[in-house]
Amino acid sequence: MKNTISVIATESKPRSSTSARESAGGPAGRRAPIGGAVSIHEAAKAFDQGAVDYEKGRPSYPADAVAKIVDVLGVGPGTRVLDLAAGTGKLTRLLVPTGAELVAVEPVAGMLDQLVAALPDVEVHDGTAEAIPLPDASVDAAVVAQAFHWFDPDVALAELARVLVPA
Repeated sequence: MKNTISVIATESKPRSSTSARESAGGPAGRRAPIGGAVSIHEAAKAFDQGAVDYEKGRPSYPADAVAKIVDVLGVGPGTRVLDLAAGTGKLTRLLVPTGAELVAVEPVAGMLDQLVAALPDVEVHDGTAEAIPLPDASVDAAVVAQAFHWFDPDVALAELARVLVPA
């Protein structure tokens, strides 16, 4: 298992101080609140109302790209993988066949609802990249599909380093 943080995109957008709702509902024992409010960018709120359309319209990821991620990160049985800003679980569901233990973190309620509907057995949490609701050294690998541009990169990278098991 290689614990490497690879940055694909580093475009940063300003964050707002608007609170997202704490989690409620979903399969028992699978959705966990983070114990406090999280902050998301004002523009990201549009994904809450548009989550169903996003799930229907957004294409999946190329199999060869997913295979490369799995290979480079050593994802498989016995590994715990964080899908950060998981959205509706487009990437998460492609990692299920690896046999890894998956944990999804997503701050937008509508997106998280779609993820839980599609992947009821995956552990999910409300949270942001700047305040990942997981203990220190609790994941072997972390992936971010199409959301890094929403993050405060310095804070998010520090949080990723905190939750990753040291190499």
